[in-house]
Amino acid sequence: MARVALSLAFLTLLGGSLHQRVLYAQPPLPEASRLVHPPGIALVLSGGGANGFAHIGVLEILDSAKVPIDLIAGTSIGAVIGGLYAVGYSPHDLDAFAISTNWPEILGLEDEAHRTERILSQKDADRALLSLRFTGFFNPVLPQAISSGQRLTMLLNSMVLRAPSGVPEDFLRDLRVPFVAVTTDIVRGERRLITRGDLTEALRASATLPLRFSPLPQDSTILMDGGLLANIPVDVVRSLGAVQVVVSNATAPLRPRDQLTTPWDVADQVISLMMRGQYAAELAQANITITPEPTGHGDYDPVSIAEAIESGRAAARTMLPSLQRLTAYNPPPVVSDPDTILSSLRKLRVVSHANVFYNPSFGQSWIGQTLNSGTLKTLEHATVQEYRKRGFSLARVDSVVVHPMAQCVDLFVDDGTIASIVIRGSTGTESSLALSELPFSAGDVLHAAEADRALKNLIGTGLFDYAILQIAYDSLWPGTRLQIRADERSSTVDTEIARTSNSPTYGPTVLVTVHARASDVLRLGVLADNEFGAQFSVELANENIAGTGIEYSLIGGLGPRSRNASLTIEAPRLFRNFALLEGSVYTGYTDLTSYSLQTITGDNRLSSNVTDDVRELRDVGIRLKAGGQVERLGSITGEVRSERQRWFSLRELEPQISTLLLNAVRGELVIDSRNDAAYPHEGTFLRAYAETGQPVAGGSPAYTK
Repeated sequence: MARVALSLAFLTLLGGSLHQRVLYAQPPLPEASRLVHPPGIALVLSGGGANGFAHIGVLEILDSAKVPIDLIAGTSIGAVIGGLYAVGYSPHDLDAFAISTNWPEILGLEDEAHRTERILSQKDADRALLSLRFTGFFNPVLPQAISSGQRLTMLLNSMVLRAPSGVPEDFLRDLRVPFVAVTTDIVRGERRLITRGDLTEALRASATLPLRFSPLPQDSTILMDGGLLANIPVDVVRSLGAVQVVVSNATAPLRPRDQLTTPWDVADQVISLMMRGQYAAELAQANITITPEPTGHGDYDPVSIAEAIESGRAAARTMLPSLQRLTAYNPPPVVSDPDTILSSLRKLRVVSHANVFYNPSFGQSWIGQTLNSGTLKTLEHATVQEYRKRGFSLARVDSVVVHPMAQCVDLFVDDGTIASIVIRGSTGTESSLALSELPFSAGDVLHAAEADRALKNLIGTGLFDYAILQIAYDSLWPGTRLQIRADERSSTVDTEIARTSNSPTYGPTVLVTVHARASDVLRLGVLADNEFGAQFSVELANENIAGTGIEYSLIGGLGPRSRNASLTIEAPRLFRNFALLEGSVYTGYTDLTSYSLQTITGDNRLSSNVTDDVRELRDVGIRLKAGGQVERLGSITGEVRSERQRWFSLRELEPQISTLLLNAVRGELVIDSRNDAAYPHEGTFLRAYAETGQPVAGGSPAYTK
């Protein structure tokens, strides 16, 4: 029912507003005032699913032909490709990214963290036949889509944090090419343009296919795929002042009957049908339209993606004469000749707080060059790229000191030291729990690999179904400071690196936005075998009591030869996730069959005969366990157990009942790095334990095993 309601909402949104949308040129948008100069040539990248990888081939040909792109607007896959290109990735980088990524896994329906990324107690937490989460008094939580899209979010987050041009705040000013992501606000039923903020969120929102991925809440809006209202947003770049518009139109053809197999396939088909009339009106406003030939597959395997990219190259090559004429009519903006800062650079020194980088070959490539304001900016950009190649996601040039007498330049680089960390969003969980999962702290230098691990850790707890890491720079940072020390002696420069005056530092804030899962859960399970028949179980649990990370679980089991019930309270994340503590009370019985084996010599085989059925009862038992986690691999625990046992024969009319009060101590090491519990393809499983028991009553001897 939830899926049907969402489908109707999308159809109502489209049907009620489609014919009112952007069929004619719009008045200038206020965002146009933030552009450094009016865009001469703008590139529009359409949506189109897997066919949209053709945009990479189009960008490659435009780059090789030196077509100056002053603005990019993208929708859905077009926003992803265009945004990553704008933030500094080359077409070659994007080609490698598209082909090497495991897209079936990224776009799959599984939202749970990989088994290897969870702590031991969470590795197989949701193996029930049916699992239902709820809030309050059995108020079910129904998903807004098949998948939350967390894996796609993590992939985009990783790419943005590793971007050569740095993590932007203003997409129209901070990127190599100004960029606009087109999304749809399904609350107001209107198109929304994202030109500043978090680039990961912008790309994720624009690529949120209805029913497949959960929409992205942002303030009072809910954002989804921009293709719902503007799959080819030519009017957007026109409204931002673009003189000439080039469109890469990779819109997918209608799916054949045999490919309409899932709810999101049907939703995508319906949207395509309702938007087709708008395509012609949008394309009519473009100067040049490049239309890659659909490969006919629409799949996300490496071969199909490579074919789509080649299709983009081929389509762009056929339009090269028109593109070259367009470039001739729109020369790059003329910039006045800047003042010369150094006639010939003799020495280049790069200094950071951690002194992590100085590449002599990098410095040598600049020796002898004339520096002016333009080439100095290029030098700053190249320096930041060198840091980012080494994983310093937040590195930026803090200040530049020029020594004209010595013909030397000092670049002082801020490595990206974290000023503060803020946990925000609909947490429902104490911030300390989320903070304890982060492999970095305030005062550390943020590396992209640590940011990736932070998101995996957060999802691996089982407490959150969505997490994203964002960067907020101090608004007081004045930008890169330039000092020219014309009166300084050359000998002084050669003996020491002159730092800038005691100016304040403006470190970035890491914003970790999370959305807590509903903590109340009801699970139903069934297990059937030849020995015990069909056994049914029900579990009622709260996996995050009052946001503390403490869990309780009430489990009952029923079968023809067994009954059991247990209450467990567990704190698996104590002292920054190292320690765990668990207590449980349990009761139940199991009927065990006793066999005798007989050798049949003539047939050379064994025969078994049932000799007795014994009921083994645990009237009541108490277990206390304490220990520590071994990262995500396993645990080392010690356990104390006390239980009252009884057993008797079910075949005797007046059975003799044996009773035993047992106290036991157990130590255990478990290592489990398997990727799947039932059918692992990789990983290791090791369980080692030692247990000793001392009967208090019942006459049985002590044991050790």
